[in-house]
Amino acid sequence: MASDEAGDSLIWLMGPAENIAPSLPVVAEDAARLRELVKLIEEGLRWASEQMRGDIPTELAAVAGLARAVQGVRAAAMLCMHGFYTESRVMIRSAYEAAALARTLAHDGPTAERWLRKAAVVPDKVSRDYAKAMSPEGDGDVAHREYYKRASTMAHPAAVSTLPYVFPKTGPAGPQMTPAFDEAECRVVMREVVAEASWIGYAFRNSFARREDVPVAWWRRLAELSAELVGGDLADLEQDWDERERRHAQMCEQILTDAQATELTRAHPNSAEHRYRRSQEPPN
Repeated sequence: MASDEAGDSLIWLMGPAENIAPSLPVVAEDAARLRELVKLIEEGLRWASEQMRGDIPTELAAVAGLARAVQGVRAAAMLCMHGFYTESRVMIRSAYEAAALARTLAHDGPTAERWLRKAAVVPDKVSRDYAKAMSPEGDGDVAHREYYKRASTMAHPAAVSTLPYVFPKTGPAGPQMTPAFDEAECRVVMREVVAEASWIGYAFRNSFARREDVPVAWWRRLAELSAELVGGDLADLEQDWDERERRHAQMCEQILTDAQATELTRAHPNSAEHRYRRSQEPPN
């Protein structure tokens, strides 16, 4: 009995289940694309985690931040389906911050070290400065700043995002304690969730030290899914993928296995092993 009551309470707290049924046909196409994007990013993160070398702060911060961002967009999608549209946007913003910071810390060893070793809170300005430095004519900074401004308005209890909890689009005024299905909001918010997933994918790509390091098939699929999202017009998709595959294969050929690297290190005249042996030799 207690278990049944707990289950009923949780279902009630999650929001009216009747909001899910009308949401399904509205978001079906975007939900399918979101699933593909999330699975693609998860595949990339699994591959990246297998390449990690111990607890190097830049690598650990990037993988952890991007993993948090992926869970964030999944949570945002769930909230949207239940009618919690403002709360979904709050999660989108949180995922955006996590991915932006992950991308930045991947290239900033000292800050990643403080983030990991001292549990330092890194302000968004660090990510914004990185976007500005890495983008032509500061375009990245403009896009980052404008999105962050809009997302912050929805995430904080500003009037524009809070008054609808008293003055709904339909029905009498009064405290709105239970979310109601809104077809237009559902469609727009889910599209924002999918767009955020695409952005997380590119944040992951930009976390690599060099573009040649990114698995080409993975990158191309990200570009294809993102192009579908914007109607097919995406410059990133229009590149010479064969040439990029050739450069990636060339880079992979130069990578030594752990065994090869160990053997090469040991064979060097100044390796620790050789230096120790020389120290044990009798003086001339």
